[in-house]
Formats: sequence, structure tokens, C-alpha cells
Amino acid sequence: MGNTWFAYNPFEFNCDSKKVESTCQQPMDSLTRNNLRNQLQRSLKPEALLTVFYHEISHCLPISGLVFSREEEVYSLGKLSSDCFSMRQELRINNQVLGDLECRFSSDLSLVQSYLWYEFIEMPTYPLRNALEFQQMKQLALKDTLTGLFNRNKFDIAFQEAVNHSEAQSGSFSLLVFDLDGFKLINDTYGHQAGDLVLNTFAQILQGTSYALEQVFRFGGDEFTILHDGDKDEAQAIVADIQRLVKENSLLEKFQISCSIGHARYQVGDDMDSLFERADLALYRAKKNGKNCLELSPCVYG
Repeated sequence: MGNTWFAYNPFEFNCDSKKVESTCQQPMDSLTRNNLRNQLQRSLKPEALLTVFYHEISHCLPISGLVFSREEEVYSLGKLSSDCFSMRQELRINNQVLGDLECRFSSDLSLVQSYLWYEFIEMPTYPLRNALEFQQMKQLALKDTLTGLFNRNKFDIAFQEAVNHSEAQSGSFSLLVFDLDGFKLINDTYGHQAGDLVLNTFAQILQGTSYALEQVFRFGGDEFTILHDGDKDEAQAIVADIQRLVKENSLLEKFQISCSIGHARYQVGDDMDSLFERADLALYRAKKNGKNCLELSPCVYG
């Protein structure tokens, strides 16, 4: 197993040799420092910043890998062998922890190299803070503020990604459109607070199912959608699971809430409007046929 050192200040070391003291205090030259600082200001993507940092310090240090971690986020690049010598620094701004930055090296560092690492390691702190805050703002712009599910903006992006993936893999995907039966009556009878509680409860049921959360969206009102990368039988199994959970939920049972669902399968030639129109027509049939059921849209091409 390799050794991990936490950051230290080389000035704190007691060096008996004047030669070593002199060597320890050789700072990073201003050109290198300014060049790195300028490059770290050019991107608001954490991955890009860490790549720049990794590349620049590789000119001075035998770095083999890098890991930045904060809460549930982890960014890594290079070789991350556990046998490597490593050094780690907790990045802070005004006593607020930004995250941990660990560098792994192909060999132990000399005292001079350790000092250079100490000079390097704080430089990404503010650029990383700015990049992480920007990414957080972007995510908030893609989230529904009431339920925490992704919103219509994210759906547009995810739809195009699903189309590109399907065409590249010669596959397909499904669109499921959900509408809550009896929801308007809840708002009219009990008020919007009760309605919001119902929406949040249904959103939690969607989040609790086994498919990828990034494919679940709230369109607005009581309309929700799912982009599902699977066949018709898998889509029907998902719907059955959701309907079961809705029926078993005490709050939704109290308000007599169920859901109607329309399904449409992506086919070559579809755009978002045509696919959604077919799913919406299937949803209309589900409502007309007694609600609390799934209707499948027929294929229209070939």
C-alpha cells in the first residue's frame, strides 16, 4: 500500500543544513504561477479545470493521478493505483470546506517537490468554487422547484440524447405520459397546499422506482413523463409497479388519486412533437376508457 501525506508547510520543517533550507524555499516562478492561474480561469467545468491543473503540475512533479471529492461528487483522472505515494489537501474558503484534493505520484516526492506541491495545491480552490457553483445553478435551471424532478428544459435535452443514442445503436425508446386522475378536484376542494402534497407524493413514487431518475420529468400541473430505454413489456411492468405504489399510498388513497398513462414508442422519423402527440392521444384514450389504466399508441411507420 502507498503512503498518504496530508498537506504541510515546508517552512515549518527544522532544517539543519543551510543548503537544504535554501532549496526548500525556492518558490514557483511567477511565469508558471501566472500561467496556471490564467488557465484555471478559462473554464466553468470542474473536469476541465482539474485536467488543466493535472497537466500543468505534471511538468514539475511525477503526478500519476488526481481525485477531487466533495459530498457525493467525485472527479478523477489519471492512474489511481493504491500503491502510489499520495498527498491530500482539504480545500477551504473562509473556513468553508470546498472538498478534498488528492494527488497520487509515481514516486516519493523530494523536499523540493513537496514544497512545489504545497504552492500548487491551493491554486484551483477559487476556480473550482466558481465552477461548482455554476454547475449547481445549471442543475437548478433543469429542476422542478416543487417536486425536485427534472423539468421540461431537461426533457428537451434528454429527448435529443435518447434519439442520438437510439439512432447510433439502431434501437428505440419509450415515452410514458402520466396524468393524475381527480387532481383538479383536490385543488378545488382542499386548496393548492393539498394539491402540492399530492404532487410531491406522486413524484416520490416515481423516484422510488428502479429505473434511472434522470429520465423522470414533471412537465407542469399534474403531468409527468418518463423516457424509458426498453421495450413495451418493460414499460408495462414499470407502469404496473407505479400503479401498485399509488394504490398502496395512504395519502393518495385518502384523496382517491389514481393515474392514467399514455405510451408511445420512438420510431425513425419522429421528432419530439410527433412522439408526444401519439403518447398524448394514448393518454386521452386511457382517460376515456375509465382512467387508472395504460393505453399504448400503435406504430405508424412501416
